[in-house]
Amino acid sequence: MTDAQKPILRLDEILLYEGLVTEEQIKYALGMQKERGGRLGSHLIRNGWLTEAGLVRALTKQYHCEGIVLSEQEIAPEVLDLIPANVAMARTVVPFAYDASRRELSVACEDPGNQDLIKELEFVVQDCK
Repeated sequence: MTDAQKPILRLDEILLYEGLVTEEQIKYALGMQKERGGRLGSHLIRNGWLTEAGLVRALTKQYHCEGIVLSEQEIAPEVLDLIPANVAMARTVVPFAYDASRRELSVACEDPGNQDLIKELEFVVQDCK
């Protein structure tokens, strides 16, 4: 991840600045995260305080990348098949679009700047047609 891709603000700071959640909701979700593990955004969504679209909006600001709300996408089965299920599950990635003319696969992931993940996916999908 280059310096330009590194998060400048923490997710909770962005969510508060954007007015997507309250400080009390953040504190509660952080307590749940400490107690049960998982991700802050997941706890906020699970409690109904944040929408998936709101989380995606905040993450795009944090990582300076494009965002996609997967629940709003219709993903073709052949696109899903481009990454083996065991790799997708282990690396928490979801392929959602493939442009055959450009040989470009679009994936949703937790950390778009993770160079190890990018290299692994390039290797795994190198035979995409």
